[in-house]
Amino acid sequence: MGSVGRIFKDDFENGYTPWSGTYVDSGATLEVSSARAIKGVYSSKSVCGYGHPNAYVYKTFTPIDVVHARAYVYVESISPVIAYATLLSLSSYWWNLAAIGFGYSAGVRYIGTMWRDAEGLHGVLSPDVYPVGSWHCLEVMCKYDAVNGEIRSWFDGKELTHQTGLDTTSPAQVDRVWAGPSYNYFESGGELTVYVDLVELADRYIGLFKPLTLKMNPHAAL
Repeated sequence: MGSVGRIFKDDFENGYTPWSGTYVDSGATLEVSSARAIKGVYSSKSVCGYGHPNAYVYKTFTPIDVVHARAYVYVESISPVIAYATLLSLSSYWWNLAAIGFGYSAGVRYIGTMWRDAEGLHGVLSPDVYPVGSWHCLEVMCKYDAVNGEIRSWFDGKELTHQTGLDTTSPAQVDRVWAGPSYNYFESGGELTVYVDLVELADRYIGLFKPLTLKMNPHAAL
């Protein structure tokens, strides 16, 4: 397979127009909001909870063997009765195949990675606590292969997990990204408010957003 490079990039400045669609449970909300943004004016805001755990936007693309998804996510509030939530996912039509979010264990909410392969559903919690009230960079990668499949994830540029030797050809191949809360588990009363911005897809590591800075012209005074 030749080099593909960037597949998709969006910062919600044009709403959801560049996206393929949205998925919002009855009772949840999904909207373009000017309340917060890591770049520009707008981001995607999701509010979901018990009985309505999904509120995300998705983009479909032609499958490739290695795909990365990167997004900036701001978790504004989390109810204490959410067991886990995936916030950025590489997926197929039905299946959440590789995702990053958080999981709740022994009273602490840790950053977590989830993936699905021929052996079933798996999850790993990092020792890092998921921060609330600030923007953070989430990235997840999936390599499609029957023997040498891989799953990787990063949080603010730090690698969290690297799983190798997987059969990632089953149950499906990645052909879309879900940006926002999906496949969450809420207990009664649970609620989650999340902002998502600067979503990018590529065939290689994307990493942290580096804003352009103006440099002084050393000859300006000459």
